[in-house]
Amino acid sequence: MATNTDYRVVISYDTNAFLGTLWIDPVSTSDANVQTIDTVTGATIGFFSFRQSSANGQAGQLVVDDLYVGNSFDDVNVGAVKPATVYYQPIAAALAFENASTNLYCVSGGAGTVSFQWTHAGTNLVDDANYVGSTSNVLSLVSAITNQSGEYRCIVTSTTNAIFASSVTSAVSQVTITNAPIPPTISGITGNTNVSSHTTATVTVLASGPPTLSYQWYYYPSFVPPDAANFSGQNATTLTITDALPNNDTASNYVCVVSNPYGSKTSAVATVTVTPPPAVSIAFLRTLVDPTTYLATNSTLRWQATGSVTTFTNLTTGNTASYYLQDSTAGLNIFLTGTSTFRPAQGDVVTFVGFLSSFNSTLELEADTTDLSTSYTILSNNIALLPAPRPIPFSITNNLSLVETNVEGSIVMLTNVYFGTNAGVVLSTAANATIIVTNTAGETFNLFFAFLDQDTAGQTLPAFANTVVGPLTQNLNNSTTPRNQGYSVTVTRFSDIVTNPITVSASHAGNSTTLTWGAAPVSYTYGVQASTDVLGPYASLTNKVHFTDSSGTFTDTSASGSQKFYRVTTP
Repeated sequence: MATNTDYRVVISYDTNAFLGTLWIDPVSTSDANVQTIDTVTGATIGFFSFRQSSANGQAGQLVVDDLYVGNSFDDVNVGAVKPATVYYQPIAAALAFENASTNLYCVSGGAGTVSFQWTHAGTNLVDDANYVGSTSNVLSLVSAITNQSGEYRCIVTSTTNAIFASSVTSAVSQVTITNAPIPPTISGITGNTNVSSHTTATVTVLASGPPTLSYQWYYYPSFVPPDAANFSGQNATTLTITDALPNNDTASNYVCVVSNPYGSKTSAVATVTVTPPPAVSIAFLRTLVDPTTYLATNSTLRWQATGSVTTFTNLTTGNTASYYLQDSTAGLNIFLTGTSTFRPAQGDVVTFVGFLSSFNSTLELEADTTDLSTSYTILSNNIALLPAPRPIPFSITNNLSLVETNVEGSIVMLTNVYFGTNAGVVLSTAANATIIVTNTAGETFNLFFAFLDQDTAGQTLPAFANTVVGPLTQNLNNSTTPRNQGYSVTVTRFSDIVTNPITVSASHAGNSTTLTWGAAPVSYTYGVQASTDVLGPYASLTNKVHFTDSSGTFTDTSASGSQKFYRVTTP
């Protein structure tokens, strides 16, 4: 209630029910009232008085005039009905900080039941996360936001059972919500911070506070801004780090300093860790397949394999590359998309990072120039590291598990090969060719020739070959069964078809004997053995020797004595 304000106070007491009722500015008994809550068993009324409480430090003076006493409500409720009235206007101007709370008050009254409706910019308010008390005389702005700024009014209405109604609107209260003069608050730092080599890492700072917020990322603890080409967003909420590597200043500790006109805060430290794909053997990669179909089961993980390129030429077209890679354990196809510049030579040692896939049942380690998590590096050329061809029987494909886990993708050798009706066929320069050959037992096998291979295209097939060398490949739809079909020896050098037996010549000078013979270059390996008896036993002088051309040669510098016998083997 307002001080220095006249109110009509009506009090009744029911002597039967021992119940007291009080109205303020009523029109009828149905208007808002309060009743006593004391438990009374009996009372004798001797007198009636008014008393103002002095509790809680209250002070003031209550003046009672025009006192009426009667036996009914109408006996005492006399005089003009009071309209809705604003006794104390809301504050003319209020200032509050964002995220804080503030209250607006409207002390009002009127005849009957008094109700309140606060408005903001002419729109009636309802209680929500930012407003409480929209229909009371106290409006609370909770966790204030800037769009709550503006003009507020309170509409005061008094009613009583349609006997009387009136309303009045308060004066304007101009509320301004502004930023508190405090530094930023940093609630956390998140991001993709544990990444593989050549991928992208991100670090994001979560900050709030009065504007305008500015950001600066630093290395920690040096507080030097990262400014290399790998970085973007150094002055934004998110720092983006591309082509991350363990050794290019991207794997490091970072902090962000967030500032506004009232100060600055430094974030917690974010550590970016770059994990290179695991370096594994090719034999291990060949275990990561379905045990029935032998197809790759995961094309997400990245792997690193190092081995020697065993094929002479690219086996595909366009902006792609397809070669076979073999280490000391096994072999597989490596396939690269997005460039025509990757053209390793046979014998090149290559480190290849990619993901496993199966194309026409051939297990591939695949890379893409647009995928920075994959890569390829030619380390050197060393044909001495090329594996020796593995002699295989024509019937090997009957053992599917052995072929898929140990042989496919590796350099193999067929012996005693008959070309049958294909003898004299000229290999096409426009289309791939699959040639069926047999052995002395009549078993069959396939030889594959790619028309892109200019070393084999246009060549004439012989009637017989002592040996044929190339990687064991497969060309079979991934869903076709049975799975032991479509295997071929892919010939990429025509010299890998050897039609003549090894003929060795020897020359002797002093304590040295030099052997010479016609060799199949690069793909074949040769060994030399010696004995003082033609029947042996023979001891190895050298093995796994490759030659870059057809001139095979070896010099024995310990050839003293009366006689020595030699033999040359392959593989």
